[in-house]
Amino acid sequence: MESGNSRTVSLPQGKWIDYQSGKVHDGGYQTLEAGRIPAIILVRDGSIIPHAPLAQRTDQIDWNTIELKEYKAQATRCTGLLFKPGDAKIEKIEK
Repeated sequence: MESGNSRTVSLPQGKWIDYQSGKVHDGGYQTLEAGRIPAIILVRDGSIIPHAPLAQRTDQIDWNTIELKEYKAQATRCTGLLFKPGDAKIEKIEK
């Protein structure tokens, strides 16, 4: 049953990681609770998401101190994409 902080969703096959809690969910129908941010945010197993340091405005982000956060449940490798201001092309990241 859904509440104001939960949603029933249908996830594609595979493993999904809750961005806020780190809990791992299987594909198929799931009832998920929102976290501190009132949203359900899921990351596919084996993904890399670049994290920039906190800044008041985007023009104040220090793009040289990007943290590459890996999301692994069963994956043995992680991949992602990164495009920073001033770059000529998208960088593929693999770990």
